[in-house]
Formats: sequence, structure tokens, C-alpha cells
Amino acid sequence: MNDIDLKHWTNLNKDAEEAGNFRVSLLQLYLMKDEAHEHLQVHDHVVAKLVERAHLCRLFAPDKIPAKLLEGIVKSRKTGFVDLDPTRDLVSGREYMWNITWRIRGTILIAISESFIDNELQDIFKYTSKPYVISNIRQIKKGHTPSAISLAVKLAGEGSAVFCFSANNGIQWIDIFAGKQVLNTLFVAAIRNGITSLWPAGVTPIQCTQSEAG
Repeated sequence: MNDIDLKHWTNLNKDAEEAGNFRVSLLQLYLMKDEAHEHLQVHDHVVAKLVERAHLCRLFAPDKIPAKLLEGIVKSRKTGFVDLDPTRDLVSGREYMWNITWRIRGTILIAISESFIDNELQDIFKYTSKPYVISNIRQIKKGHTPSAISLAVKLAGEGSAVFCFSANNGIQWIDIFAGKQVLNTLFVAAIRNGITSLWPAGVTPIQCTQSEAG
């Protein structure tokens, strides 16, 4: 890294620590409805890796998801959300559940104990963009089920790393919440491994901002 890059990432890391979260993109653009059943490499190398370590996988606003996609994977159901069984395959044949956009579903929240944040998990960032920060929590909630983000903040304060897939944009990006030490570990891994070309329009190495679709 040159001096400008180092200064930028140092400042951005401070922004992430202050906000308690950062974002990475998995795709430059969200998938259209006719693409929602596609299987992508990020399903295998990101989503599946997160699910297999999860102690909580919660799908908010599940009512518009076809019932057959939820067969055999629901642990419990309450008003407004279902908890999915992370010991089951939540990806193969269920890509639509992750990909679909425009609030056909709510946020999908995955919580992982900080003790499971190992080097192998950090390899997920080889399939994401480098990190960027949206510090305004109200702006973050616009792309999510608001109660999911409130829960993410709570769980992060209790020792979990939390990965939230957008209700608006599906699998396009993930908002990540964690305590300071683990957040820093994940942020540095995203800097080292992330792919600059996956940044969405409007994000640059010097000025990380994003206008949300949807």
C-alpha cells in the first residue's frame, strides 16, 4: 500500500470501529427477478461458510418465500420471522431465498460466536469487495428489516459477529456487525483479501459512500 492508501484504510477502520459495522459487496449489481434462482460462487464460498458456523440464522418477513423452500429447515417460527436450522443445507436449491430483492423477503441475519471467527472464515473476503462504511444506522436500516439491524447491534454487543443480507438488495451486499476487536479482525481481512472491482458505483479507495438501490 502507498501512503495515501494506508492513511485511507486507517481512517476508514476508525470509522468502522466508531460505527460498529462495515459493509462488503458480493456483486456489483443486485440480481433481477429472472436471475433470482441462479447459483453463484458466493453461495458456496460466502453464504455456506457463514451458515455452517452460525448459532442463529434468522429470516425476517418470510411470508412471500415459497413454502417448499423452507421445508425441513425451519427450527422455530414466530410472528415476523423464522429461525432456520444451520445444520441443514440452507443454500443448494434455495438460492432464491438468498438472491431475491425488493423486499420479497426481509433481512437474513446470521450470527456467529466470536470464537468461530477463524482464518478459514476470513477467506470469505476473497469473494467480496474491500470494505466500506455507512456510518448512519438509519441509512443502513433502509435496506433491511429495521428490527434485524437492532438485533444485530444487540448480538454484536453480546459477543457475536453478525452478517446481515439485505431485504432490498438480496445477496448483493452484507452488513457486518461485531465488537471492536473482532470487527477490526474482519475489517483487516476484508482489506487484504477483498476485490476492488466489486465495489458498487460511487465507491472509491478515497471516498467510500454508497447510494442504495431499492
